[in-house]
Amino acid sequence: MKIFQSKITVLLLILCAEIVCFLTLSFFNKTVDTYYHSFVFDPITTSFRFLTSKSNIPFGQIIYYLILGFISTQFLLFIKRIIKAPKDRKKTFKAFFTKSLYFTTSLYFIYTIFWGLNYARTPLSEKLNFSTDSCSQNELIELCSLLIKNTNSSKHAIEQAPLTIDSIYEISSKIYQNNVLEIAHKPLSYPTIKSVYFPKIMSWNGLSGIYFPFTAEANINTDLPRFKIPFITCHELAHQTGIASESEANFYSFLMCQASQNPQFIYSANYVAMSYSLHALHQSDSTTYKRLYKTISPEVKSDIALSKKYWDNFESPIQIFNNWFYDLFLKANQQEAGIKSYGQMVELLISEKRKTGLKRFED
Repeated sequence: MKIFQSKITVLLLILCAEIVCFLTLSFFNKTVDTYYHSFVFDPITTSFRFLTSKSNIPFGQIIYYLILGFISTQFLLFIKRIIKAPKDRKKTFKAFFTKSLYFTTSLYFIYTIFWGLNYARTPLSEKLNFSTDSCSQNELIELCSLLIKNTNSSKHAIEQAPLTIDSIYEISSKIYQNNVLEIAHKPLSYPTIKSVYFPKIMSWNGLSGIYFPFTAEANINTDLPRFKIPFITCHELAHQTGIASESEANFYSFLMCQASQNPQFIYSANYVAMSYSLHALHQSDSTTYKRLYKTISPEVKSDIALSKKYWDNFESPIQIFNNWFYDLFLKANQQEAGIKSYGQMVELLISEKRKTGLKRFED
Protein backbone atom coordinates (compact mmCIF):
# COMPACT_ATOMS: atom_id res chain seq x y z
CA MET A 1 0.00 0.00 0.00
CA LYS A 2 2.75 2.45 0.98
CA ILE A 3 4.73 1.58 -2.15
CA PHE A 4 1.69 2.41 -4.32
CA GLN A 5 1.12 5.66 -2.46
CA SER A 6 4.76 6.73 -2.72
CA LYS A 7 4.88 5.92 -6.45
CA ILE A 8 1.67 7.85 -7.09
CA THR A 9 2.93 10.81 -5.08
CA VAL A 10 6.25 10.93 -6.93
CA LEU A 11 4.59 10.60 -10.33
CA LEU A 12 2.05 13.33 -9.53
CA LEU A 13 4.87 15.63 -8.37
CA ILE A 14 6.82 14.97 -11.57
CA LEU A 15 3.75 15.65 -13.74
CA CYS A 16 3.00 18.86 -11.83
CA ALA A 17 6.65 19.95 -12.18
CA GLU A 18 6.48 19.35 -15.96
CA ILE A 19 3.30 21.43 -16.26
CA VAL A 20 4.71 24.25 -14.12
CA CYS A 21 7.91 24.34 -16.22
CA PHE A 22 5.87 24.49 -19.42
CA LEU A 23 3.63 27.29 -18.10
CA THR A 24 6.65 29.23 -16.81
CA LEU A 25 8.50 29.01 -20.13
CA SER A 26 5.39 30.24 -21.95
CA PHE A 27 6.16 33.71 -20.52
CA PHE A 28 9.62 33.75 -22.13
CA ASN A 29 8.93 33.75 -25.88
CA LYS A 30 12.36 34.91 -26.97
CA THR A 31 14.11 32.33 -24.79
CA VAL A 32 12.00 29.58 -26.34
CA ASP A 33 12.78 30.94 -29.83
CA THR A 34 16.51 31.24 -29.20
CA TYR A 35 17.25 28.07 -27.28
CA TYR A 36 14.42 25.55 -27.52
CA HIS A 37 13.53 26.05 -31.20
CA SER A 38 17.11 26.41 -32.45
CA PHE A 39 18.89 23.82 -30.31
CA VAL A 40 16.20 21.26 -29.42
CA PHE A 41 13.18 21.26 -31.73
CA ASP A 42 14.97 21.98 -35.01
CA PRO A 43 17.76 19.34 -34.69
CA ILE A 44 15.33 16.66 -33.45
CA THR A 45 12.69 17.21 -36.13
CA THR A 46 15.25 17.62 -38.93
CA SER A 47 16.70 14.23 -37.99
CA PHE A 48 13.25 12.65 -37.90
CA ARG A 49 12.26 14.16 -41.25
CA PHE A 50 15.52 12.92 -42.78
CA LEU A 51 14.64 9.39 -41.69
CA THR A 52 10.90 9.38 -42.40
CA SER A 53 11.25 11.13 -45.77
CA LYS A 54 12.88 8.00 -47.16
CA SER A 55 9.54 6.20 -47.27
CA ASN A 56 5.93 6.95 -48.21
CA ILE A 57 4.70 4.99 -45.17
CA PRO A 58 2.83 7.32 -42.76
CA PHE A 59 4.72 6.24 -39.64
CA GLY A 60 2.99 8.89 -37.55
CA GLN A 61 -0.46 7.53 -38.33
CA ILE A 62 0.65 3.97 -37.53
CA ILE A 63 2.16 5.03 -34.18
CA TYR A 64 -0.95 7.08 -33.40
CA TYR A 65 -3.19 4.05 -33.90
CA LEU A 66 -0.78 1.85 -31.91
CA ILE A 67 -0.97 4.29 -28.99
CA LEU A 68 -4.78 4.34 -29.19
CA GLY A 69 -4.79 0.55 -29.35
CA PHE A 70 -2.50 0.29 -26.33
CA ILE A 71 -4.65 2.67 -24.27
CA SER A 72 -7.86 0.87 -25.27
CA THR A 73 -6.37 -2.57 -24.48
CA GLN A 74 -5.13 -1.48 -21.06
CA PHE A 75 -8.51 0.01 -20.22
CA LEU A 76 -10.37 -3.15 -21.28
CA LEU A 77 -7.98 -5.30 -19.21
CA PHE A 78 -8.63 -3.04 -16.24
CA ILE A 79 -12.41 -3.48 -16.62
CA LYS A 80 -11.96 -7.25 -17.01
CA ARG A 81 -9.95 -7.48 -13.77
CA ILE A 82 -12.52 -5.39 -11.90
CA ILE A 83 -15.30 -7.74 -13.02
CA LYS A 84 -13.37 -10.98 -12.38
CA ALA A 85 -11.99 -10.01 -8.97
CA PRO A 86 -14.31 -7.50 -7.32
CA LYS A 87 -12.66 -8.05 -3.94
CA ASP A 88 -9.35 -6.76 -5.30
CA ARG A 89 -11.02 -3.75 -6.90
CA LYS A 90 -9.09 -1.21 -4.81
CA LYS A 91 -5.72 -2.80 -5.56
CA THR A 92 -6.57 -3.13 -9.27
CA PHE A 93 -7.61 0.51 -9.48
CA LYS A 94 -4.42 1.74 -7.82
CA ALA A 95 -2.27 -0.40 -10.11
CA PHE A 96 -4.10 0.93 -13.17
CA PHE A 97 -3.87 4.52 -11.91
CA THR A 98 -0.12 4.13 -11.31
CA LYS A 99 0.45 2.74 -14.84
CA SER A 100 -1.64 5.57 -16.26
CA LEU A 101 0.49 8.13 -14.44
CA TYR A 102 3.70 6.52 -15.72
CA PHE A 103 2.36 6.65 -19.26
CA THR A 104 0.97 10.21 -18.99
CA THR A 105 4.12 11.62 -17.35
CA SER A 106 6.41 10.06 -19.95
CA LEU A 107 4.23 11.00 -22.92
CA TYR A 108 3.76 14.58 -21.71
CA PHE A 109 7.52 15.03 -21.27
CA ILE A 110 8.30 13.68 -24.75
CA TYR A 111 5.48 15.71 -26.29
CA THR A 112 6.69 18.94 -24.63
CA ILE A 113 10.27 18.42 -25.84
CA PHE A 114 9.31 17.37 -29.36
CA TRP A 115 6.54 19.92 -29.91
CA GLY A 116 4.65 21.49 -27.01
CA LEU A 117 7.02 24.37 -26.27
CA ASN A 118 6.42 25.76 -29.76
CA TYR A 119 3.13 27.13 -28.39
CA ALA A 120 5.27 29.51 -26.30
CA ARG A 121 7.16 31.00 -29.26
CA THR A 122 7.00 34.65 -30.29
CA PRO A 123 3.70 35.31 -32.12
CA LEU A 124 3.96 35.48 -35.91
CA SER A 125 2.20 38.86 -35.89
CA GLU A 126 5.07 40.28 -33.84
CA LYS A 127 7.69 38.80 -36.16
CA LEU A 128 5.91 40.36 -39.14
CA ASN A 129 5.58 43.72 -37.33
CA PHE A 130 1.81 43.77 -37.64
CA SER A 131 -0.24 46.56 -36.09
CA THR A 132 -1.74 45.70 -32.70
CA ASP A 133 -4.84 47.85 -33.35
CA SER A 134 -8.12 45.97 -33.00
CA CYS A 135 -9.98 45.09 -36.20
CA SER A 136 -13.09 47.09 -37.09
CA GLN A 137 -16.29 45.85 -38.69
CA ASN A 138 -15.59 47.93 -41.80
CA GLU A 139 -12.19 46.29 -42.15
CA LEU A 140 -13.82 42.85 -41.97
CA ILE A 141 -16.33 43.82 -44.67
CA GLU A 142 -13.53 45.20 -46.89
CA LEU A 143 -11.51 42.02 -46.34
CA CYS A 144 -14.45 39.83 -47.34
CA SER A 145 -15.08 41.91 -50.48
CA LEU A 146 -11.43 41.70 -51.51
CA LEU A 147 -11.19 37.97 -50.84
CA ILE A 148 -14.37 37.26 -52.82
CA LYS A 149 -12.92 39.24 -55.71
CA ASN A 150 -9.57 37.41 -55.45
CA THR A 151 -11.23 34.00 -55.12
CA ASN A 152 -13.43 34.58 -58.17
CA SER A 153 -10.48 35.74 -60.29
CA SER A 154 -8.11 32.98 -59.11
CA LYS A 155 -10.77 30.35 -59.88
CA HIS A 156 -11.14 31.83 -63.37
CA ALA A 157 -7.34 31.74 -63.82
CA ILE A 158 -7.17 27.95 -63.47
CA GLU A 159 -6.75 26.47 -66.92
CA GLN A 160 -5.14 23.11 -66.20
CA ALA A 161 -6.66 19.89 -64.87
CA PRO A 162 -6.49 19.45 -61.08
CA LEU A 163 -2.98 18.80 -59.83
CA THR A 164 -2.10 15.27 -58.80
CA ILE A 165 -1.43 14.63 -55.11
CA ASP A 166 2.27 14.07 -55.87
CA SER A 167 2.43 17.40 -57.71
CA ILE A 168 0.81 19.19 -54.77
CA TYR A 169 3.36 17.67 -52.40
CA GLU A 170 6.25 18.57 -54.69
CA ILE A 171 5.17 22.20 -55.11
CA SER A 172 4.48 22.57 -51.38
CA SER A 173 7.91 21.19 -50.50
CA LYS A 174 9.67 23.58 -52.88
CA ILE A 175 7.87 26.60 -51.39
CA TYR A 176 9.13 25.80 -47.92
CA GLN A 177 12.61 24.87 -49.11
CA ASN A 178 12.88 28.24 -50.88
CA ASN A 179 12.02 30.10 -47.66
CA VAL A 180 10.21 33.13 -49.08
CA LEU A 181 9.54 34.53 -45.59
CA GLU A 182 12.92 34.48 -43.85
CA ILE A 183 11.54 36.05 -40.68
CA ALA A 184 9.29 33.06 -39.92
CA HIS A 185 11.60 30.11 -40.56
CA LYS A 186 14.83 29.10 -42.20
CA PRO A 187 14.72 26.86 -45.30
CA LEU A 188 12.92 23.63 -44.35
CA SER A 189 15.15 20.61 -44.80
CA TYR A 190 13.53 17.35 -45.85
CA PRO A 191 9.89 18.48 -45.88
CA THR A 192 7.98 15.28 -45.20
CA ILE A 193 4.39 14.86 -46.41
CA LYS A 194 2.49 11.59 -46.18
CA SER A 195 -0.92 10.53 -47.49
CA VAL A 196 -2.67 8.68 -44.69
CA TYR A 197 -4.02 5.16 -44.94
CA PHE A 198 -7.82 4.95 -44.82
CA PRO A 199 -8.39 8.72 -45.21
CA LYS A 200 -12.14 8.40 -44.64
CA ILE A 201 -11.37 7.53 -41.00
CA MET A 202 -9.85 11.00 -40.71
CA SER A 203 -12.95 12.49 -42.29
CA TRP A 204 -15.18 10.72 -39.76
CA ASN A 205 -13.01 12.37 -37.11
CA GLY A 206 -13.38 15.77 -38.78
CA LEU A 207 -9.69 15.99 -39.72
CA SER A 208 -8.22 17.36 -42.95
CA GLY A 209 -4.63 16.81 -41.91
CA ILE A 210 -2.52 16.32 -38.82
CA TYR A 211 1.07 17.01 -37.81
CA PHE A 212 2.43 14.12 -35.78
CA PRO A 213 5.19 15.49 -33.50
CA PHE A 214 6.80 12.14 -32.67
CA THR A 215 7.80 11.55 -36.30
CA ALA A 216 7.67 15.17 -37.59
CA GLU A 217 5.42 14.13 -40.49
CA ALA A 218 2.65 16.09 -42.17
CA ASN A 219 -0.23 13.62 -42.60
CA ILE A 220 -2.78 14.58 -45.26
CA ASN A 221 -6.36 13.41 -45.79
CA THR A 222 -6.37 12.98 -49.57
CA ASP A 223 -10.06 12.03 -49.74
CA LEU A 224 -11.07 15.70 -49.54
CA PRO A 225 -12.09 17.78 -52.57
CA ARG A 226 -8.83 18.29 -54.45
CA PHE A 227 -8.97 22.10 -54.51
CA LYS A 228 -8.55 22.21 -50.70
CA ILE A 229 -5.48 19.98 -50.47
CA PRO A 230 -2.81 22.58 -51.46
CA PHE A 231 -3.82 24.79 -48.53
CA ILE A 232 -4.05 21.85 -46.10
CA THR A 233 -0.61 20.58 -47.14
CA CYS A 234 0.99 23.99 -46.65
CA HIS A 235 -0.79 24.29 -43.28
CA GLU A 236 0.74 21.03 -42.02
CA LEU A 237 4.17 22.02 -43.37
CA ALA A 238 3.88 25.25 -41.38
CA HIS A 239 3.76 23.04 -38.29
CA GLN A 240 6.98 21.35 -39.42
CA THR A 241 8.70 24.74 -39.22
CA GLY A 242 7.63 25.04 -35.57
CA ILE A 243 4.54 27.22 -36.03
CA ALA A 244 2.21 25.68 -33.44
CA SER A 245 -0.73 28.09 -33.37
CA GLU A 246 -3.49 26.92 -35.70
CA SER A 247 -4.44 30.47 -36.70
CA GLU A 248 -0.79 31.23 -37.53
CA ALA A 249 -0.42 27.97 -39.47
CA ASN A 250 -3.53 28.88 -41.45
CA PHE A 251 -2.24 32.36 -42.18
CA TYR A 252 1.24 31.10 -43.04
CA SER A 253 -0.28 28.53 -45.38
CA PHE A 254 -2.18 31.36 -47.06
CA LEU A 255 1.09 33.25 -47.63
CA MET A 256 2.98 30.18 -48.87
CA CYS A 257 0.23 29.28 -51.34
CA GLN A 258 0.29 32.85 -52.67
CA ALA A 259 4.09 32.66 -52.97
CA SER A 260 3.87 29.50 -55.09
CA GLN A 261 2.64 31.48 -58.12
CA ASN A 262 0.60 28.37 -58.98
CA PRO A 263 -3.04 29.22 -59.84
CA GLN A 264 -4.45 26.17 -58.05
CA PHE A 265 -2.50 26.92 -54.87
CA ILE A 266 -3.54 30.57 -55.00
CA TYR A 267 -7.19 29.59 -55.45
CA SER A 268 -6.99 27.09 -52.59
CA ALA A 269 -5.62 29.79 -50.28
CA ASN A 270 -8.12 32.43 -51.38
CA TYR A 271 -11.02 29.99 -51.01
CA VAL A 272 -10.12 29.06 -47.41
CA ALA A 273 -9.38 32.66 -46.42
CA MET A 274 -12.69 33.78 -47.93
CA SER A 275 -14.54 31.00 -46.08
CA TYR A 276 -13.12 31.95 -42.69
CA SER A 277 -13.70 35.66 -43.28
CA LEU A 278 -17.29 35.21 -44.45
CA HIS A 279 -17.98 32.99 -41.44
CA ALA A 280 -16.75 35.78 -39.15
CA LEU A 281 -18.89 38.31 -41.02
CA HIS A 282 -21.97 36.07 -40.84
CA GLN A 283 -21.65 36.01 -37.05
CA SER A 284 -21.50 39.79 -36.75
CA ASP A 285 -23.56 41.10 -39.70
CA SER A 286 -25.72 38.54 -41.49
CA THR A 287 -27.31 41.19 -43.75
CA THR A 288 -23.99 42.28 -45.24
CA TYR A 289 -22.92 38.65 -45.41
CA LYS A 290 -25.92 37.80 -47.60
CA ARG A 291 -25.25 40.78 -49.84
CA LEU A 292 -21.60 39.85 -50.36
CA TYR A 293 -22.33 36.14 -50.77
CA LYS A 294 -24.35 36.99 -53.89
CA THR A 295 -21.16 38.35 -55.52
CA ILE A 296 -19.41 34.96 -55.37
CA SER A 297 -19.12 33.43 -58.84
CA PRO A 298 -21.17 30.33 -59.74
CA GLU A 299 -17.96 28.30 -60.14
CA VAL A 300 -16.81 29.12 -56.60
CA LYS A 301 -20.30 28.48 -55.22
CA SER A 302 -20.13 25.08 -56.85
CA ASP A 303 -16.97 24.31 -54.86
CA ILE A 304 -18.63 25.58 -51.68
CA ALA A 305 -21.53 23.17 -52.30
CA LEU A 306 -19.09 20.33 -53.04
CA SER A 307 -17.22 20.90 -49.78
CA LYS A 308 -20.45 21.10 -47.76
CA LYS A 309 -21.80 17.93 -49.34
CA TYR A 310 -18.55 16.11 -48.56
CA TRP A 311 -18.52 17.01 -44.86
CA ASP A 312 -22.27 16.40 -44.49
CA ASN A 313 -21.56 12.75 -45.29
CA PHE A 314 -19.33 12.47 -42.21
CA GLU A 315 -21.42 14.12 -39.53
CA SER A 316 -21.39 11.83 -36.49
CA PRO A 317 -21.07 11.77 -32.68
CA ILE A 318 -17.41 10.78 -33.18
CA GLN A 319 -16.71 14.09 -34.93
CA ILE A 320 -18.49 16.03 -32.17
CA PHE A 321 -16.47 14.23 -29.47
CA ASN A 322 -13.18 14.78 -31.33
CA ASN A 323 -13.94 18.48 -31.78
CA TRP A 324 -14.63 18.75 -28.05
CA PHE A 325 -11.43 16.86 -27.15
CA TYR A 326 -9.28 18.87 -29.58
CA ASP A 327 -10.79 22.08 -28.20
CA LEU A 328 -9.59 21.07 -24.72
CA PHE A 329 -6.19 20.10 -26.12
CA LEU A 330 -5.67 23.50 -27.76
CA LYS A 331 -6.78 25.37 -24.64
CA ALA A 332 -4.31 23.31 -22.58
CA ASN A 333 -1.58 24.49 -24.96
CA GLN A 334 -2.13 28.21 -24.39
CA GLN A 335 -4.64 28.69 -27.26
CA GLU A 336 -7.45 30.21 -25.23
CA ALA A 337 -9.93 30.19 -28.12
CA GLY A 338 -9.57 26.42 -28.46
CA ILE A 339 -10.81 25.04 -31.77
CA LYS A 340 -12.06 28.53 -32.66
CA SER A 341 -8.40 29.59 -32.91
CA TYR A 342 -8.42 28.34 -36.53
CA GLY A 343 -10.76 31.26 -37.30
CA GLN A 344 -8.45 33.83 -35.70
CA MET A 345 -6.65 33.71 -39.03
CA VAL A 346 -9.06 36.51 -40.02
CA GLU A 347 -7.35 38.97 -37.68
CA LEU A 348 -3.99 38.13 -39.25
CA LEU A 349 -5.47 38.58 -42.73
CA ILE A 350 -6.76 42.04 -41.80
CA SER A 351 -3.31 42.95 -40.46
CA GLU A 352 -1.75 41.67 -43.67
CA LYS A 353 -4.23 43.71 -45.71
CA ARG A 354 -3.31 46.84 -43.75
CA LYS A 355 0.37 46.27 -44.48
CA THR A 356 0.44 44.85 -48.03
CA GLY A 357 -3.12 44.93 -49.37
CA LEU A 358 -2.78 41.11 -49.68
CA LYS A 359 -0.27 41.75 -52.47
CA ARG A 360 2.92 40.63 -50.72
CA PHE A 361 4.04 38.39 -53.59
CA GLU A 362 2.74 40.31 -56.58
CA ASP A 363 5.29 41.86 -58.94
